Amino acid sequence: MTPVQAVPIDAGLIDGFWPKVAPWVAAALPWARGRWTLESIHDDLTGDFKRLWCVFRDNQVISAVVTVNTDFPAVRVSTILLCGGADADSWVPLILRNIEAAARAEGCGQVEIIGRPGWRKLCPEYDLAGVWLVKELNR
Repeated sequence: MTPVQAVPIDAGLIDGFWPKVAPWVAAALPWARGRWTLESIHDDLTGDFKRLWCVFRDNQVISAVVTVNTDFPAVRVSTILLCGGADADSWVPLILRNIEAAARAEGCGQVEIIGRPGWRKLCPEYDLAGVWLVKELNR
């Protein structure tokens, strides 16, 4: 199998990648429980508030990951918010290493993943820190 590359995309280049990655981001949004819309993610990426990471194989984008850094009183945390694409087994370890390296360089003390339960199998080196429970009050 051809090797993959996982790289962050500059905010000024988001629009060029958006037609390819938007369907993957949209597919991940239900797991975010209504916190964002596709438009709000796009705006946050182009405004440099969130970061888009793309995975490439043979110069083709095969997946996308959206991260955000949050400053808490005691620690800065890089959070993987949304993810989508193809063939996750081939690129998740690489993108995690790259996100972790970027997070360290940006002064983060933690990387966390908010997502569907399947992430647990793909990230055995991450601790299960708890359970994310949500009650919808507007139903």
